[in-house]
Amino acid sequence: MVLQNRSVTNLSEMVNDQRGVFYAYLFEREERKTKEGKPYFRVAFKDASRTVGAVLWEDSPFFADCGQTWQIGTLYKIDASYSITKYGPQIQIFRIRAAQEADFREGIPKRFGVHTPSAEPEALYNQILDLAKTEITKGSPLQLLVLRIFKEHRDSLMAAASSRGRHHAYPGGLLEHTLSVARTALFLADHFTESYPQSKGVFSRDLTAAGAILHEIGKIEEMDTASRIPVHTTAGDLIGYPLLGRDIVRRYAPDVKLPSDQQTRLEHILVAHPRFADWGAVRPPASLEALLVHQADYADSVFAAALQVLKADTGDAPFTAAAGPFGIPWLKPAAPAAE
Repeated sequence: MVLQNRSVTNLSEMVNDQRGVFYAYLFEREERKTKEGKPYFRVAFKDASRTVGAVLWEDSPFFADCGQTWQIGTLYKIDASYSITKYGPQIQIFRIRAAQEADFREGIPKRFGVHTPSAEPEALYNQILDLAKTEITKGSPLQLLVLRIFKEHRDSLMAAASSRGRHHAYPGGLLEHTLSVARTALFLADHFTESYPQSKGVFSRDLTAAGAILHEIGKIEEMDTASRIPVHTTAGDLIGYPLLGRDIVRRYAPDVKLPSDQQTRLEHILVAHPRFADWGAVRPPASLEALLVHQADYADSVFAAALQVLKADTGDAPFTAAAGPFGIPWLKPAAPAAE
């Protein structure tokens, strides 16, 4: 199928009621039926900054191909109209085909559609190591544990996303999120220690720092780091990153002679910090260290997810569509005041 009659645009830059040709990865595909038994596919495509949905009914010319040949993670060249609906950004597809080598030779980069973090993964990785070296007691088993895990999983950490789509859903996203969470958790620890002197000795700053740095270490086994877009491994779907992260800690703890009490408290941070069972938590936070990491993690992930929703909705309405992980509209920023 030839898509030559329209110039290529970016999905993330399209505005309401615009038709254009763009490249995007197939992100989700789910076969469903209406209450009356009518089959359809619910699909989603994404580029660097936007994810859009589409519905393909049985009479669609793309219905059969969607079920038989479309592959999640494949980059497609799409001719479609874009609109903002009450269900979020949607596209109506007119033509579609998988990207070809000729597209790349014409200047479409092979990482097209893949967002990048605020800094190079290498820089983020080094900043996290610096935090571990300066904010955890030097030479302590906790510091040795964090440094060894990070150094031995460097390549996976550099490639891992933090989620499939909610926030930091791109290579390097896990490092970007981890650095922000660690800084925020330490800020909260210092703030509450200063504001409530009676809290001194009640919680461990070292454990807070180590827990924040390792809170999503299980993502290196939950996410398929070889995929061009964030997808789960089988272990990620069946076990989840909190328990996978706990198992990583258990593998390394004996080598650094981590005291059993510290290990238990660290494991609790990893399995409890998501807070909610449908977010992967095994238990709710029951220690101050776990509470601090939970609050830092929640603030960073929700802020990033809200920012993603705001940037994706280019409509003229004052609120976004009820999209993203929130299910509610978000108030868009006001236009800059005239000087």
